[in-house]
Amino acid sequence: MPRSSQRTAVQLAVSRLDATVIQDRAAARASGPAQPPRLLVVRGARAGAVILLGADELTVGRGWDNAVVLPDISVSRRHALLRRHGTGYLLLDLGSGNGTRVNGWMVAKARLRNGDEIALGDSVVQFVEVGGAAVRGTGAVRQAPARLRWLRRLLGPRAAYGAMAALVAAASALGAWRWHERERLAREDFEQRAQLRAIVRHRLAEGASLLEEGRWEEARGKLKLAAELDPGRPQVQALLERAGAEASRARAVAEARAALARLDFAGVKLRLAEVPDDSALAPEAREVAAQLGRALEDAVRGARSRARAGEGAAALKVLDAVLAVEPTRADALEAKASVSAPVARAPPARPRPRAASALPRIVEAYLAGDVAAALQRAREARAEPTVATMLAPLDRFASSWREGVTRMEEGRTAQAIAALEQADAADRALALGHDSPLGRQVRAALSGLHTRMALALASDDDLAGAAAHLRAAVAQDPANEAAREQLRQLVSSVEEAYLRGYVAKDGDAEAARQAFRLVVAALPGTDETALKARRWLDRLDGKAAREEEPPPAGSR
Repeated sequence: MPRSSQRTAVQLAVSRLDATVIQDRAAARASGPAQPPRLLVVRGARAGAVILLGADELTVGRGWDNAVVLPDISVSRRHALLRRHGTGYLLLDLGSGNGTRVNGWMVAKARLRNGDEIALGDSVVQFVEVGGAAVRGTGAVRQAPARLRWLRRLLGPRAAYGAMAALVAAASALGAWRWHERERLAREDFEQRAQLRAIVRHRLAEGASLLEEGRWEEARGKLKLAAELDPGRPQVQALLERAGAEASRARAVAEARAALARLDFAGVKLRLAEVPDDSALAPEAREVAAQLGRALEDAVRGARSRARAGEGAAALKVLDAVLAVEPTRADALEAKASVSAPVARAPPARPRPRAASALPRIVEAYLAGDVAAALQRAREARAEPTVATMLAPLDRFASSWREGVTRMEEGRTAQAIAALEQADAADRALALGHDSPLGRQVRAALSGLHTRMALALASDDDLAGAAAHLRAAVAQDPANEAAREQLRQLVSSVEEAYLRGYVAKDGDAEAARQAFRLVVAALPGTDETALKARRWLDRLDGKAAREEEPPPAGSR
């Protein structure tokens, strides 16, 4: 055979041998081993992690029960779903609070391609499809004897054995690659678990520090996230239970102080009974108990003064309130006996002449925080037309305030808000433009209840409802810094939603509508961003001519 022809044959044989061992990228996907599809965490709490995808469906979210866990508070508990589609995956948003973006576009559903960047809240992951050249070595090794005989006839013994050596080397390389791949996957899995453990440790340390500072609700939030990431860790569960218990006791102490301010002695004792001696709130509870003791002494002295002034019924009411807390209290029993005995023996008292109007004394008692005295004076002077108009709001305030406190103690927040709003309206009618102490208590309680309701709605991704309650909380008590801070954060999230809608309006109209509707629902109707969102909704629905509007400042 001529030398040129022999080289051609050698090249043909080598190319055929290579074709049985190393495939191109497309062939590797079809028939050879390749890296599975995976997610690379580009930004967020698990930045740098590699998450392998193998199942037909995988959920992504903050909750520990998801296949892909992203421990980021901006990620919803169940944020998105990855569903196998051919050799790749479909991405579906599961109604998340902050939405899902692919390469900057808000999407509800998207076919993922190699290199796509997926933003879920503040976390960003990159999708990598099945890729890399695959080596198919086992079949080549089994066919080696037949090929060796063919090559021996074609090339001669030496060249044939050289080709066979190349084939064996390729098979060895495949085995080494597979071993290294298993090692790499095991190492990545270990690193992912180590990252999650580090996040849990960090949240645990933050929660423990907040517990030491007495910031029970904040500690509970940190520890709740740590418990979601690692539900089997006893230390996290123990601290979470402690945070929840102390938060409840802190509310009990606060409600005991409020009850003491309105001279509800039985309510004070009832709330203080919820605080055990080993609680961190025990010193505060003892301080309130000491204040209760002084208030009871003052009440008995005040009852005696009223009895001497001829206000026996009012004195007995005060003494009954004292004895409801301490039934065997000697000074209260003695005062009650001294008040009751003369009342039983005395002849009917002659009606005393009244002043020109009892209204100033009624308002004075109410502004001093003594609803019982105000009611008593109003009932005695109900014949006066001006006093008769005060009696109804006084009764309404007293009953609404009692109902609101009862509903608060039962944990029925919505019913408590409704009752206290009636008490607030009655107070405004009674105070005659003054800032009454009872009104301040009602509005402070309303502000706290609205804040509590907002936090519950925000955890369920109802940003519009949370915003309405936070605005109400700030309106009722401008000094409520917790509500102010929560409202600032929520407004920032809503403005980000407007940006998402603005970006998506030309490519995904439905996602843009969802974002703009959230903005309109969450912000006041006069807010500039809400007005812009309303105009974009009209344009997307064909109700207004489309004209370009610049995005908010800072979006470029």
